[in-house]
Amino acid sequence: MSPQLGDVRTGAKQEMENGTTRGPRAARGEIRERLLEVAKVQFATREFSAVTLRDIAREADVDPGLISYYFGGKTGLFREAMSLPRDPTTTVLDSLGDNLEGAGARVVRAVLLLWEEASAENSARLLIGSVLASDETMTTFRAWIDEAIITPVARRLSGPHTKRRVAAATSVIFGMLSARYILRLQPITSLNIDDVVKLYGPLVQHLLQPAMR
Repeated sequence: MSPQLGDVRTGAKQEMENGTTRGPRAARGEIRERLLEVAKVQFATREFSAVTLRDIAREADVDPGLISYYFGGKTGLFREAMSLPRDPTTTVLDSLGDNLEGAGARVVRAVLLLWEEASAENSARLLIGSVLASDETMTTFRAWIDEAIITPVARRLSGPHTKRRVAAATSVIFGMLSARYILRLQPITSLNIDDVVKLYGPLVQHLLQPAMR
């Protein structure tokens, strides 16, 4: 361990023990990013229950207490380590806009563009591998989807069964992503983004804004 890193760890630990601050005053970004990098590998290669905060902290060469400081615990670290490059909640809510007319196409396009950002596909593959690894990770991910996406979007809709409709729209989008990027089903995987939007946008639109009868 380098002297500089040792000073950061020692100083951070002393500050936490003395109660002088809620976290280290130096190298915050560096420590946080190192924890995320280690967590991505750990969660992708081991079952959720087998990963411990001490394991992650030891590999990242930081005090275990810093994980709670930065992420609130193991679940918070999991969500951030497996997330897409941008906040999916903000992406979806921004694409909805104030007018639901055409929102289906906007949401589908926004999700596709988010996925195709530089590191998004690798992150998503790690996420899927980790989620499928155990019932515990599946439960954690399901709770995150409900809290971060389904519930906030449902609050923006009107009419009956808003949460049910958003859950159905979410399942359509997940099916689209799986077919295009994970299973690589033809011809879905070969279509350009505009054609994928034309195909899936109306399905999502119907669920977000069902036609009045």
